[in-house]
Amino acid sequence: MNTFELTRAAGRLAMALEDNGGALTEEGEATLDAFIDQSGDKLSALFFVKKAAEAKVAEAKELEAIFKAQKAKHQNTVKRVKALTTTLLKAREELGEPTKVAAAWGSVWLVTKETPTVADVAALEERFKSKTITWKADLKAIKDAMKIGAVEGVTKTTTHHATWRSL
Repeated sequence: MNTFELTRAAGRLAMALEDNGGALTEEGEATLDAFIDQSGDKLSALFFVKKAAEAKVAEAKELEAIFKAQKAKHQNTVKRVKALTTTLLKAREELGEPTKVAAAWGSVWLVTKETPTVADVAALEERFKSKTITWKADLKAIKDAMKIGAVEGVTKTTTHHATWRSL
């Protein structure tokens, strides 16, 4: 086989391997062995098979980057839709309407979560701190203490988000 024939045969072999998702199955191994056996220049045959496989690897890498970018765009859309849903449910709450809505597609409801926000961890009492490499606020202890009363140096941040359930 000349270089052109080797290149074409290697491409056909790569396409056959692609039919198996790129996996080198027993059948693929037999096809590869037959391809190499038919070639007078076995190292060139192996080289062209390797090049064809590397081209598929490069293609997969490009597709991965494309899919990663698409995934990020879709995640941003989901984030925006959730924010809009939360805004709508908060408006329903302000109007005195139910914040849980059931429909044929499932249900959605408003979840209210309160999390302590600490401006200065150093100013907290020792019992509200947990030790790590650096000081951080022990939010669980603060949250428990806030049930009883205010904790100096802490303000309460309220967040809302919608929770969906599909049928």
